[in-house]
Amino acid sequence: MSALYHQFAAFTISGLTVGAIYALLASGYTIVYRILGLFNFAHGGVFMVGTFIALFVARGMNTNPSIASSALIGVVAMVVAAAAATTVLSVGLEFSIFRPIRIRQGGGLPALVAGLGAISVLQEIFAKWQGHYPVRVPQAVGSSTVTTIFHGELHVSQLVVFVGAMATLILLQRYVALARTGRALRAAGQDAKTAALMGINVERVVIVSFIIAGLTAGVAATLSNIYLGSTWYFEGFSLGIKGFTAALLGGMGSIGGAIAGGLVLGLAESYGAAVFGVEWQDVIAFAALVLVLLIRPRGIVGERMATVRA
Repeated sequence: MSALYHQFAAFTISGLTVGAIYALLASGYTIVYRILGLFNFAHGGVFMVGTFIALFVARGMNTNPSIASSALIGVVAMVVAAAAATTVLSVGLEFSIFRPIRIRQGGGLPALVAGLGAISVLQEIFAKWQGHYPVRVPQAVGSSTVTTIFHGELHVSQLVVFVGAMATLILLQRYVALARTGRALRAAGQDAKTAALMGINVERVVIVSFIIAGLTAGVAATLSNIYLGSTWYFEGFSLGIKGFTAALLGGMGSIGGAIAGGLVLGLAESYGAAVFGVEWQDVIAFAALVLVLLIRPRGIVGERMATVRA
């Protein structure tokens, strides 16, 4: 408790930073859930692949001094490469796994199991290829202090991660609310059959939801590498389950809920680690989830699990 009292600002900054990553991951889960009503557990594996793609790009740029000297070019290159790979993989999983299950009207349980199988396969591939231990990621941005907020230091990496994640989430929320395809997403999420009768191509909307999930996974992967400085084959499960928890915490099906859930989860982890120790960090985070869902079963934002709105 003493550590939290004396370093409250530092733990808050840390919690908001990692919470922003959780929020990005949560948005990927919730955007697919809002259309199909299924939990896409393969999303964590997509995120993991993105971290390695960003790692490979960082390594390549690290060998080129003229490019490595520009942090902006480095971050943009990693985001573009990771997002491209994760988008292709996300859409590929839709065509190869989830669509056949939907066509055969398999339901949510087979899709959930298939998603778990997909992430297991991806993990084993990268475990054999890259090893079973964390791999250091060359840093594209420095760790110098930008400013001090109530005695808590704000580092460049934390600023980049938080601003990048929140900007992506705000753009996503505006897209869903205002763009034509975004309105189609909302309509299909509310009632797919009625949307189809009104001329909306529901299958195209499904593909768009997986594209968005892939893009957000790629951005989250790059920002995770920047903040954590490493990745490994199990990253998709360890952080992916936190993203899923954040989606449930905020209210599954709501992008605003994903943002709220991610930030709350990040803060709960950070404060819990300060009070009880790092080894209790995960326990406290999931205990916070249970407590919130007991008090508000619909999540923080208050969305029903069967109701999907922006």
